[in-house]
Amino acid sequence: MLYRILSTQSELLQRLGKSLPFEIAVGLNSRIWVNGRSTVETLALAHGISGAELLNKEQVKQMVRKLSDSISGI
Repeated sequence: MLYRILSTQSELLQRLGKSLPFEIAVGLNSRIWVNGRSTVETLALAHGISGAELLNKEQVKQMVRKLSDSISGI
C-alpha cells in the first residue's frame, strides 16, 4: 500500500484530490497521516485510503465517487 501512495502516478490520491481537498503525509514506517477540512472528511479519507489497499483502478474510481457523494450529502 505504501508504494501505491508514494507513487507519483497514484490513482487513489489523484482521484481523491479532485473530489476533496486534503493534506497527507506518509512516513517511511508506513504510517499515513491525513487531514481534511472537517473531522467527518478526515475520517472518510482515512477509511477510503485504508480500504483501497486491494482495489484496482476501476474500483478506486467507484470508491472515490461514493465517498465524495456521501460526504457532499452531509
